[in-house]
Amino acid sequence: MPNPSPYLFILKNGPVYGLDDYVAYQIQTLSEGFAGELWVDGSFNASKTIGRFQANVVLEEDGGSRLAFKYHYFRKLLARARIVDREVSGPKVVITYDPFLNGLMGHLISRALGWPLIVEVNGAFANPDNYADSFGFFARTFKPALSRLIGRFVIGRAHGVRLLFKEQLQGFASTNPSCVVRQYFDAVPLDRFAPGPEERFLLHVGFPYRRKGVDLLLEAFARVGGEFPDWKLVLIGHELQDHIPVNPPNVVVMKPMPNAELATWISRCAALVLASRSEAMGRVLIEAAAAAKPRIVSKVDGTYTVVNHDSDGLLFEAGNVEALATALRSIMRDESLRRRLGDTARTRALTEFGAASYLGHVSSLVGAVLAAHGPRS
Repeated sequence: MPNPSPYLFILKNGPVYGLDDYVAYQIQTLSEGFAGELWVDGSFNASKTIGRFQANVVLEEDGGSRLAFKYHYFRKLLARARIVDREVSGPKVVITYDPFLNGLMGHLISRALGWPLIVEVNGAFANPDNYADSFGFFARTFKPALSRLIGRFVIGRAHGVRLLFKEQLQGFASTNPSCVVRQYFDAVPLDRFAPGPEERFLLHVGFPYRRKGVDLLLEAFARVGGEFPDWKLVLIGHELQDHIPVNPPNVVVMKPMPNAELATWISRCAALVLASRSEAMGRVLIEAAAAAKPRIVSKVDGTYTVVNHDSDGLLFEAGNVEALATALRSIMRDESLRRRLGDTARTRALTEFGAASYLGHVSSLVGAVLAAHGPRS
């Protein structure tokens, strides 16, 4: 009789406001090789079967202490993990989206039940600009220091670590000698992003304002806008309008939107621009690539893993407004360049960043971790 599939106990970051396309796509893809459950806190209670996984959202009540909620949330997770340990046969692995509170909870579950722990690192935490939108002494100093302390503790005790780019832990944390380390991308539902007729606007998607370099993009667009009066800049992201009380000429600011609606904006844009000061990968870069759109991206942290300069996009020096303006001019005035970069980006996206590739990477990491750190007897 074949061995049962490994059972993945996944702790995702919250809060979430719906079981969105990304969560559903990730666990539907993982269902091809695994069974398990995913837990995340959110604005509602829900439990839904997706493929061979159970997705669970736990309501965080308004008005209460987040720390108190996390304590009760952890007790719920541990109680559920104990049931899984008794009732589910085969190997189990706990996977956390980050090395912070989720990572700490995962570590405690791992210690209590003997399950291997895999920690995903989804931010460029060694880059000070990761905290560019934090203000006040606590947010700028104490919180990053506490995060580093917890992150180093958790990563140093993990059995496996997933990175987005190979230098991600430099200056932040170190793994233990027996830890299995792999580098691969976030799951992205490529089939939702298809090429469409080009319209004359540049698109930015994401927040927060300073970390994503929206201020730099606005300045660069202001420098070139007069040369291209029929072009617009569209900014989509949470709370961006709070930083732009009056829209500059030919700039449109929009609130976040469902994934399906966002896909239509990506399919219509002439190019996607991400001027981030800190960026571990940038999932929207893969989405734009799937839609055959050229990307103009700051060369910082892990963006080089999804954009090759002058092959499937343009990279510019992070923080350099003039270099960004030059890249904008190149893209806006040259349709053949846009088409060449976009076509190459789509080919690469479908080849390297699809569901089969993602599942293969996860299977390799989980298999290696179980081989080296199987459940204790």
